[in-house]
Amino acid sequence: MVDSKDIPEGNVHRRMEALETSNRRLSEEIARLRKVEERLRLSMHGANDGIWDWNLIDGTIYFDDRYFTMAGYEPNAFPGNFDEWEKRVHPDDIDAANRAIKSYLAGKSERFGIEFRFLRKDGRYMWIRGKGKIVARDDGGTPVRFIGTHSDITDPKLITQALRQSEEKYSKLFQDSIPIGKWFSSRSRTTATVWTRKPASAFSNRFLPPNPRGWGRAWDSVSPISSLRKTTGEK
Repeated sequence: MVDSKDIPEGNVHRRMEALETSNRRLSEEIARLRKVEERLRLSMHGANDGIWDWNLIDGTIYFDDRYFTMAGYEPNAFPGNFDEWEKRVHPDDIDAANRAIKSYLAGKSERFGIEFRFLRKDGRYMWIRGKGKIVARDDGGTPVRFIGTHSDITDPKLITQALRQSEEKYSKLFQDSIPIGKWFSSRSRTTATVWTRKPASAFSNRFLPPNPRGWGRAWDSVSPISSLRKTTGEK
């Protein structure tokens, strides 16, 4: 057995430095592999998702190739930092997106998820759903690493908007066709006439004569409700 006293002091220092260097490199490699593992795990959520990895200490953000190409950019087309992301978010969406980020990082929200419009290379906007989570904190509990995905939800978003517009359109048409009243007018007999919001506003000022006693006959000539009279038994 070799006594440490028999090893020259210079050799001891060199061995200690080598050991420290080896440990540091091992720690760095472990950290790198953990990042790769997390990014791969995120990629499993969807082959079309882009991945982002935000270092909250130095402000740099890693964007994978899919993050760029899904918006029509070449990989690494713009620098990986928050300002580059922020200036591509639609002006109407940026305030809400920033509030959601700050709320989550401050611990006010349990989960992080946002939807916003993102500028494509061709100048059009696409709809993005962003999800993420804090994966590392310092000794004081402050977040130091924030990782997540971007998903293209443009098609379902546009379909939802089209359906909503269609529902609003036909809801208005239905409301305009609801009967809201009746009047009685005839020289020889009493006749009930039903009118609706839209026909009443469209025809009353233009076609109805100034004499109320002629309203019924005037309305008969312009109103599409004769079929309603037949089905309700009115004459």
